[in-house]
Amino acid sequence: MKYIQKQLSKNESVIYSTRISLWTHFKSLLIAGIVLILALMAGKNNLAFLTPIILIPTIIDYFFSEFAFTNKRVIVKHGFISVRTLETKLTSIESLNLKQTILGRILQFGSVAVIGNGGTKNTLQGIRNPVQFKNKLNQYIDNK
Repeated sequence: MKYIQKQLSKNESVIYSTRISLWTHFKSLLIAGIVLILALMAGKNNLAFLTPIILIPTIIDYFFSEFAFTNKRVIVKHGFISVRTLETKLTSIESLNLKQTILGRILQFGSVAVIGNGGTKNTLQGIRNPVQFKNKLNQYIDNK
């Protein structure tokens, strides 16, 4: 949460934070594993270097994505060199939408859409424990 900590204003504190789920990158992990196995089985150890190259976007997304809500806003950050952020003030949140597939329910990952005034929609995709994030955010807003 390095980015989010740096963005906090005076009298602002993080209430809840989470990370992206590795399960959202299952396809790239599977492809990297297959490439590695095929390269080793074929005796082409020099092709095994492709595995980390395939995983670079996954590694960057996993280690450089941040999801949190503070006592003032919801903050989402993706990226390392090219950074994309989303921020929504808690006072402008109209509703929260949860989206989970069956696999997402089992493995506890999914998306939470934060819908603000005027229908603006910021989606926190691939977040770990989205039900918990949504519930804690709703509780905080209700108790405020």
